[in-house]
Amino acid sequence: MKTGVTYEKGMGFKLGDQTDIEAAVQVLREALADEVELSLRCFVCGIEACPACPYLEDCDRRRVSPLCLCEKHATGENGYQEYVRAFRDNLNA
Repeated sequence: MKTGVTYEKGMGFKLGDQTDIEAAVQVLREALADEVELSLRCFVCGIEACPACPYLEDCDRRRVSPLCLCEKHATGENGYQEYVRAFRDNLNA
């Protein structure tokens, strides 16, 4: 798609770091004839991070960092270490 949107079965539509989010949301809204809700995946494990997020009601997912954490990694005993490992792995990729 010209707006930088890809589709992965099982994950849904994905927006890349170069995607014009506003344009992509508008194109999807028109194509689906429905509202579009953005959700973020956990930076460490890839599961949807939004459902248990304490900031969900106030979060503007069009403007926040995509380096969110799921509940397990945000509150878990080794969450910070796993975040650092994932960050390091992404730098080396």
